[in-house]
Amino acid sequence: VGNWAWVQSRNPDESTRSRLQEQVHKAIRRAGENSCILFVLLKVDPETCVRRRESDQANASRLPLSNPELECRRLHSYLQEKVQNMIPRSSCPLLEVDNSKDGDNAIQESCLQILH
Repeated sequence: VGNWAWVQSRNPDESTRSRLQEQVHKAIRRAGENSCILFVLLKVDPETCVRRRESDQANASRLPLSNPELECRRLHSYLQEKVQNMIPRSSCPLLEVDNSKDGDNAIQESCLQILH
């Protein structure tokens, strides 16, 4: 779903957007036929994304952005708003976890929230 949101934030044409959204829905339905699905939305603000990209070159190199501030805001919009509306809530629970903190303790806190 995160990759879908990234593509959507790049403003593809309508036919590409529709095709990709249908692929995501189809994959969710298929996975739900044999498994219990839990969506975890790691909530993080655009400023934190930019800060993390600046301090971690590996993070930045995995997803090169020409204008990190603008593109992080777009990605945030899709992940925090539009993706939430796309998830079929009736069959798939959504757990929202604050992911704006850094460090080992923050990682452990996030993992504990997911596991509980």
